[in-house]
Amino acid sequence: MSRRLSFVLGLSLVLGVFHAVLAAQWVRVDRQPPAWDPAVHLGTTLDYREAFSEGRWLDLIRTKPRPGHPQYPIAYHYSLLPVLGAEAPHRAAVIVNLFYFFLFVGAAGWLAWQLGGAGACAATLCAAAFSPGLLYKFREPFPDLALCAWTTLTYALALRSKLFSDRRWAWATGVAAGLSVLSKWGAVLYLAPAVAFGLYDKKTRRFCLEAVGLGAAMALPWYLVNSAAMLPRIWTSVMLGHRGMGYPATGTLANWLYYPRWLAECFSWTGLVLMVGGCAWTLRKNRKRPQLLIASWLVFSYLFTSLVPSKDNRYFLPAAMALPALGFAALPVPALAAAAGIALLQAGELRKPDPSQWHAESVLAEIESRRGGKSATVSVLANHQAISATTLSWLARHQGLSQVHFGGYQSEIPEWTDFVVVKTEDPGVFLSDPTRGILAQEKNENSFFRS
Repeated sequence: MSRRLSFVLGLSLVLGVFHAVLAAQWVRVDRQPPAWDPAVHLGTTLDYREAFSEGRWLDLIRTKPRPGHPQYPIAYHYSLLPVLGAEAPHRAAVIVNLFYFFLFVGAAGWLAWQLGGAGACAATLCAAAFSPGLLYKFREPFPDLALCAWTTLTYALALRSKLFSDRRWAWATGVAAGLSVLSKWGAVLYLAPAVAFGLYDKKTRRFCLEAVGLGAAMALPWYLVNSAAMLPRIWTSVMLGHRGMGYPATGTLANWLYYPRWLAECFSWTGLVLMVGGCAWTLRKNRKRPQLLIASWLVFSYLFTSLVPSKDNRYFLPAAMALPALGFAALPVPALAAAAGIALLQAGELRKPDPSQWHAESVLAEIESRRGGKSATVSVLANHQAISATTLSWLARHQGLSQVHFGGYQSEIPEWTDFVVVKTEDPGVFLSDPTRGILAQEKNENSFFRS
C-alpha cells in the first residue's frame, strides 16, 4: 500500500469516527419532532411495511400520494424500514443517513483522486466532512440524501470506466445510476451530462447504452406504476416557488445568487473563491473529457436548479461535490493545505442537536386518555416546523393510535372536532387570517377556549 493511499485511508477513518460520534450524540440528545417533509417520508415508509405485512404486493411499489407531495421512488424509503421499530424513527434515521453521508463523501473523494491525486482527494474529504451546509439535511429523513450519494458515486464510476470505455465499470455506473433514479426522479437531470458524454463518442456509445438500459430496467417498474399520478404533482410542486413560497423570480439577480450563497454557507466565501478559481485553473491546464464531464455536471445542475421556480438547498446537493473535486484537482500542495484548513474552521458551525421539549408526545397521550374509547378528531391550528397536523399524524400513527385523526383547518374550528391543538406563539407558516383570528382568542379569558 502506497504512503499516499495510507494517508487518505487514515484520514477517512478519522473523519468517519468523528461523524459517527456526532450521529450518536444527535440520536441521544435531540428532541425535535419531525418536520413536515420528514413526517411524510416516514409515513411513506410505514405504508410499505404495512403493505408487506398485509400481503398487498403491488403496493410495495405503488406509492400513496400525500397532500402537497408527488410520489417519491422507493429506494430511500426502503432503507428506512429498519428504523421504524425505534422509539423515535425520525432520530434513528440519522444512522441510515450516516451511511449515505459516508457514500457521498467517499464518492467525492474518489472523484477528486481520479482528477488530481491524493492531495485533491484529502482536501475534498475535509471540505465535505466539515461543511455545515452539506451536513445540515443529513439530520432528517429526506430522499435527496440517497439521491446525492448515488449520483456522486455514478460520476466517480463513470470516470473509473474511462467514460464508458470499460464494460464492467460501465455496468457498475448503470447500477449506481439506477439507484439514483430510484431515490428521486430529479436524478435524470443530474445524470444527463454523463449520458450525453457517453453517447457522443462512437467508441463508448454501446457500453453507455448498456449502462442506461441497466439503470432503466431497475427503475422502470416503479415509474410505470406511479408516473400518471406523479407527473402532474411534480409540475405543481415545481411551480409553487414563485406563487406560494416567495422565492425570487427567475430573471432576478437574487435568483441566480441563491445557490452560490448556499455554497458559501457550505465552504465559506474564501473556500468558495478558492474552489471556483481552482476549477478555472484545472480546465486551463487540462481540458480533457473527464474534467469537462465534471464541469458540465456542475454547470448544467446550476442552470436547471436556478431556472426551476422552487428553491431548496438540497436541490443542488447532488452536484455540490463536483465543485471541490474539480476545484482542487490542479492546485499545488500549499493551496490544498489552505483549503483543508479553511474547511476545518467550518467545523464549529455544524448543526447541533436541540434538546428542547416540544411535548408532542404528551399532547397525544392526553388526547388518548380523554377520548374515552371513542374515535377522536383533532383540529390543529398550527403549521409550525415542530407542531403541525402532518407531524402529529405521523407520531400518532407510529404509536398505533388508530382512533385519533388529525386535520389542519384554515377558516374555522369544525363543530365535530373533539380536540383543538393551538400554538399561540409563532404558530407557523401559511395560516389564513381566520385561523390567526381564532388563535388570538386563546389569550382572551372570556373566549370559548376558557369555557
